[in-house]
Formats: sequence, structure tokens, C-alpha cells
Amino acid sequence: MIKLKKWIILLIFDIASTFGSRIFSFASAFYILQHTDTTFKYSIYLFLIVLVTIISAPMMGVITDSLNNKKLVLFSQLSSIIVLLFFSLLYVEIGLNMIIVTGIILTLVDSIVGLVVQSNLRTIAAEQLERVISLRQTIVSSTTFLAPVIGGFLVAFVSIETLALLTLFTEVIALILLQTLPLKKFIELQTEENFFKKFKDGFVYIKSKRIILTFIASALFVNFFMNSLVVGVPILSIQTLNLKSFQFGLIEASITVSMLLASLYFSIFPIKKKIKSTFKLSVLIQFLIVLALGIFLLFDNTETGSFIFLMLVYLLLGFALTLNNIPYSIYLQTHVDDEYKGRVFSLNQSLVQAIMPLSMLFYGLLLNDNQAFIYILTSFGVLLVLIMFSIMSSRQQSSIKYEMKDNDF
Repeated sequence: MIKLKKWIILLIFDIASTFGSRIFSFASAFYILQHTDTTFKYSIYLFLIVLVTIISAPMMGVITDSLNNKKLVLFSQLSSIIVLLFFSLLYVEIGLNMIIVTGIILTLVDSIVGLVVQSNLRTIAAEQLERVISLRQTIVSSTTFLAPVIGGFLVAFVSIETLALLTLFTEVIALILLQTLPLKKFIELQTEENFFKKFKDGFVYIKSKRIILTFIASALFVNFFMNSLVVGVPILSIQTLNLKSFQFGLIEASITVSMLLASLYFSIFPIKKKIKSTFKLSVLIQFLIVLALGIFLLFDNTETGSFIFLMLVYLLLGFALTLNNIPYSIYLQTHVDDEYKGRVFSLNQSLVQAIMPLSMLFYGLLLNDNQAFIYILTSFGVLLVLIMFSIMSSRQQSSIKYEMKDNDF
């Protein structure tokens, strides 16, 4: 019963934190695109958010493995509450730049809190780890689906300052819930090791895991190419097609519909093996998505037809992402030593996203013109990654089987 209560608290926390942040994130993106005439301002916003994540994540991993986790999340959540309060008071005077600054700070807080939860997840979930991971994905997918839909309505009637106050309220709830979870209070790694040695040890640990390196290298380039959708779909929706905030909200939400359905399926039938096959299928689907979008843009299409097609693009993308994320997360949770988890999760995140800022600027500049040609060319980049991953993983197959005692690759 005690373990069940831990799960319930964790899932309620996911609902509260994801719901508020997603609505505010949606409103921020919509305001920037609605009040600027070019794609560059929006790509700069995405660039800075991802750049901050990449630079800070490795340091956050060391901090998570080295400090009292309860105090760490307390300080982090209080920081987000304060910055949202300042946003609601100062946005009128400062304007769009305030959105960027607030987005950066909230990204740092989310990074810390996310790593703390990941680092303590096995303790919270115990023997039900696989199901809890899938259920968390289900909860996050559900709230991520509802947030843009509700956000699309709210943006039309409520100021962004009011939405900041709504997010502040959900952050307060998240703070209270986090303090009731069994987070690490005493860190066994508290020795005289300095910060940089712990940081280096995290790299050395990942380097020793060839499976993780294979996925990181492939995911890095897939993310570079798939950022063409992250940057391009909002641009197509708001600036090219002039869709309403509600329509844009439905498009943003559609990616989580398939993530929700896939997550529900995997929560009933947990994935424990064949992560290589699921990753390859995921990349293949993403190749087909980008290719189809490029071909679609070669022809004249109605507003309704474009709206429906973009929803289908995000539906398939959500399924492809879930198909890979859940088994890979399970592998990391079960095969990475507890004392390294904070650093491994943060370094994994940073390495996978290493060239995402460059890709956001790249596609932010290119997608003003020749969008169909750019997407078709990008799709073949994704296909090349799939081919290279297949070759690399096949060469490593015998050694990987030797390394993994349960043969789950």
C-alpha cells in the first residue's frame, strides 16, 4: 500500500507539473510567432532553450548525484515560482524578451527536477519499474495532449500574464508533492572528489557502454533532421497557413494522442527486449513522415486539408517517439548503476541534443523558402542514419550479446 501511494503521488506530480508548463510553453511559442514576421525570432527562442539544456545538463547530473535531492528540488521549484511571479508583473514593460528569459530559467528548473525524479525512480517504483515508466509516459502524454487544446482556447481569451499565474499555481502543487516522495537525502558519493572528476567519471562510464554510445550517436543525427518538424510545423501552421490558435493547439496536441495510446499499450505489455528493432522501426517511420510532408508541400492544398495532414504528421511522430523512448528508458534504468544515474541521464540528454541548437538555427533560416525541397532532402538524411545504425549495430551484435546477460538488445 505504501508503494502504491508513492506511485500515485508521482503520477499526480507528473500531471500538475506537465499541465502547467505545457500550457505556458504553448502560449510562449504562439505569442512569439504571432507577434513576429519572420521565422528567425522563433528559431532563436528554440535555440537558446536547447542550448541552455545541453550546457547545463552534465553539471546538473553531477549536482543530482552529489547533493541532497529534497533540498535541491525545493530550491529549484521555488526559483520557478519566483520567476513566474516576476513574469506576470513585468511582461507588459519588457515584452517578448521576457518570454525568452523566463523560458530559459524554467528549462533549467525542469532539467534539475526531471533528473532528480529519474535518479530516484527505481526506489519509488521498486519491482514495478517497467509499468511505472509506461504509466508515467501515459500521464505525461495525456496532459501534453490536453494542454495545447486548452491553451489554444485560453490564449484567445486570457493574457499570457494570467497563464503565468496559472503555471505558478501548478508549480506550487508540484513542489508540495515532490517533498512527500522518498528522494535521496544522503548521497553516498560525498567524498573529497572534486566536481570535474565526478563529471569525467560520468563520461568514462558512458564510454564503457558501447550500446549507449551507439544509440546516442544515432539519436544525435536523427534529432538534427527531425528538428525540421519542431521548427517547421509551427511556422507552417501560424505564419504560412494562418491557422487559429485553437487549430494550432489541436495540431500540437495530436502528437500526444499516439504517444498516449502507445504508452497505454506498453503499460499493459511492457517492453523488455529488442530495443534495437524498435529503434530502427522508429527511425523508419520518421523518415516516411518527413518524406511525406515534403511531397505534400509540392502541391496546392486547402487550409482544411493542410490542417488535417499536419495533425496526421504529429500523430505518427508521437507513435515513433514512444516506440523508441520507453524501451530505451527501461534499459537505462535497469543497466546503469544507481550512483551514476544522474550523470548518465544528463550526459545522455546533452549528447543526444548536442547539435540541436545548430539544427534549429539551420532550419529556422532555410524554411522561409523551398520548404518542400528541404523536407525531401531531410528525409534522406534520416534514411542515411537508419542505414548507418543498422550497419554499426550488426557489427557489434556478437559483443553486445556477450555484454548483456539477458540478451535484450
